[in-house]
Amino acid sequence: MSRYGLLGHPVGHSRSPALHAAWLRAAQLDGTYEAFDLPPDTPGAGVIARLGELGLRGANLTVPFKTRVLEHLDHLEPTAARTGAVNTVWVEDGELWGANTDVGGFLGEARDLGAAMDGPAVVVGAGGAARAVVVGLLEAGVPQITVLNRTPDRAIALARDLGGPVEAGPIARLTDTVRDASIVVVCVSGAGADALRAQPVAPPPSAVWIDLNYWMPDPPHLATLAARGIRTGDGRRMLVHQGALAFRHFTGVAADPAVGLAILGVGAPLPATPDDTPARG
Repeated sequence: MSRYGLLGHPVGHSRSPALHAAWLRAAQLDGTYEAFDLPPDTPGAGVIARLGELGLRGANLTVPFKTRVLEHLDHLEPTAARTGAVNTVWVEDGELWGANTDVGGFLGEARDLGAAMDGPAVVVGAGGAARAVVVGLLEAGVPQITVLNRTPDRAIALARDLGGPVEAGPIARLTDTVRDASIVVVCVSGAGADALRAQPVAPPPSAVWIDLNYWMPDPPHLATLAARGIRTGDGRRMLVHQGALAFRHFTGVAADPAVGLAILGVGAPLPATPDDTPARG
């Protein structure tokens, strides 16, 4: 039996075990997927050691470990190198590989919702999730990306690091910036979410608003915008799509996102472009 899992802190809210269990059943593979809560101060080497101790052939990583393990991997896929973080690690031919499927996962949710990638985008937040989103938007050819954050220095650093058509500023610019946005992506919680809630927003009717915090009971503005007819996403689609990509890295078998969407109670996606991620093995 092959064993897979999620390593992070906290992990109690995660729906990944349910998703991967469903995909294992659908593929008729003998395996398990469990969530493991590690002490938040565990160093990268300790995370990798725990991977071996648990006998995991592959694992997803969540906060705070996505950047700590980089120097301990044998191979890093290009998107992971660009984002400077990995959320998926697996053993192949005795060597440890790392990928960042958050980028593809976000693009999967944006695609499902029919988001236009030929207009301005606004990203709220400047942490690891925001970085993956900006990389995805750049890969999709979005012509203008504005990163807004409660602490603007972090947004400025992210924009400078990634380059391209990316500018940055304080979250106080949100009201003005979203007026012309084609897509708005929220990557903040806690104090960042409180700051977001204080900003009035009126995106155009054609915009898509995505909040990646799928476990949050009342994401700022999400319900109000949905009631106005704005297309909204709550991050569950991203979770499914990034998980499906990770599953393929783990097993070499394609995972059907529709299975995951059904597990999470999300409506069927719009027709998707073919997945060109090569199966390993």
